Amino acid sequence: MFAALGLRRRLHRRAAGAAAVVAAAPGHTAEASSRWLSWVGHWMYPAYSEALGDELVVLPLPDFGNGPKTGQGSWAWGIGADSKNGKAAGTFLDYLLNDTNVGAMTKANGAVPATESALAKSELYKEGGPLQLFADQLAKPCGDSDINAFCVAVTRPVTAGYPTVTAKFSTALNSIYGGADPEEALQKAARAIDRDFTDNAGYEIP
Repeated sequence: MFAALGLRRRLHRRAAGAAAVVAAAPGHTAEASSRWLSWVGHWMYPAYSEALGDELVVLPLPDFGNGPKTGQGSWAWGIGADSKNGKAAGTFLDYLLNDTNVGAMTKANGAVPATESALAKSELYKEGGPLQLFADQLAKPCGDSDINAFCVAVTRPVTAGYPTVTAKFSTALNSIYGGADPEEALQKAARAIDRDFTDNAGYEIP
């Protein structure tokens, strides 16, 4: 998460692990920014860093009892199994995924470079860079089953139903932030997700 500089000392002692970005709310001064925390991800870094400069701090997410955790997995390129232009598509993907283009894309959207070679060259994510914490987290993957206190990056569900999962969880989190009972809000989200998966035969691929 991101925070304004005034929060760093107080929060760093309490949190250890996953990353988010913290920043002042739009329109507020640097002095007022110490009151603001933004629980978002790397995609907000370009805008936040432009607005706050050295006042911006990247913080780990809190440890809720089994070590700090962050989500792993994002949008990806692919080639359809029935494509008649597989070779051309593969050549295009090779071009998109070279270090120069990966670096350009991640500089524009703040994302973590998806190749080790591009990450090592990234001014943002390399050792000593302002977003190194994200890279450090991804270097400690949990997978989707062996989740323990020693890993950090938990694989997101690989399913066509993921938009439902993230939407319902987001709704629950916002409700809890607004004062709703956490257990009730999360159970409601779980029921909605289960109902959607049942309605869509588990989103299984034929």
